[in-house]
Amino acid sequence: MKNLFSMKEKEPVNCIAEVAAARDTLYEDRVNADVARLEKSASVIFKRLDKSVKILEAIEASVDAKITHLERLLQMADAVSSSDCGQNRRFEVLALRAKGLGIDEIATILGIQHGEIELILNLNR
Repeated sequence: MKNLFSMKEKEPVNCIAEVAAARDTLYEDRVNADVARLEKSASVIFKRLDKSVKILEAIEASVDAKITHLERLLQMADAVSSSDCGQNRRFEVLALRAKGLGIDEIATILGIQHGEIELILNLNR
């Protein structure tokens, strides 16, 4: 109320200027507060995006590793299926499996890797 009384004592032009200045200051304060809230929201969004990008990069690396592994398995399959030695090995693996031996036992007897045995068994399903 004190401000209103003091405004009454001043000239109308000065009062209008003071009211306009106060309104402008209030408007600037609101705009600054809105900008601060938007900057805070943008910061949160960018942090989430960065986290999502890191997750996607990890997924991409995992997929690349699996593709490499599958390509290697395909090369092994081609090598096994294209060679006579591979045919003999295939029959040996299948015969030992038919006798009830496990992959570890077959690998030990034939001196070949587990992955190759699994590949031969999977190709014959």
